[in-house]
Formats: sequence, C-alpha cells, structure tokens
Amino acid sequence: MIFLLLVLAFGALLVLVFTLAISWQQERERAIRAEIVSMHRPGDAAARFERIEQALEGIALEVERLAEAQRFSARILAEGKPQLLAREASTRERQDPEAG
Repeated sequence: MIFLLLVLAFGALLVLVFTLAISWQQERERAIRAEIVSMHRPGDAAARFERIEQALEGIALEVERLAEAQRFSARILAEGKPQLLAREASTRERQDPEAG
C-alpha cells in the first residue's frame, strides 16, 4: 500500500515537473519571437541607426582632438621646447579643467 502511494506521488511529481518544463519552454519561445519581431521594426531601425551615427560622429571628433594634441606634443618635443608644452597644458587646464 505504501509502495503504491509512493509510486503515485512520484508519478504526480513527474507530471508536474514535465508540465512546468513545457510551459517554461513555450514562454521562452514566445519571448524570443517577440524579441525578434521587435528588432525588425523599420521605424526603430532608423532611429537606432541615427543614434549610432551621432555616437560615431562624437567619437570621431574626440579622436581627431586627441590626434591633434598628439601631433602638437610631438612637434614641441621634436623642437626641444618642453617648457612651451608645459605652458600650453597649464593654459588648457585653466580654460577647461575637466578636459585634463
């Protein structure tokens, strides 16, 4: 009798676990499909590309600014005038202390 109850309890547990696993998998598939559909909306893609373009333009400006500073530093060091470099750096810090 106890063995029969244990078998029935184990069977019920297996049914419950399989039911939960199947429902979890179906919900996960629904979420993946919804994500794929949301990625392919044309209006969202245009706005996203616009944000990416703006970010790249900002990065390009910063890279150009850094390259100009590097060229300036190389020129000053090549001319053998490190005092001018130090004076220019202190002038820039006074003008824009966050750029340091």
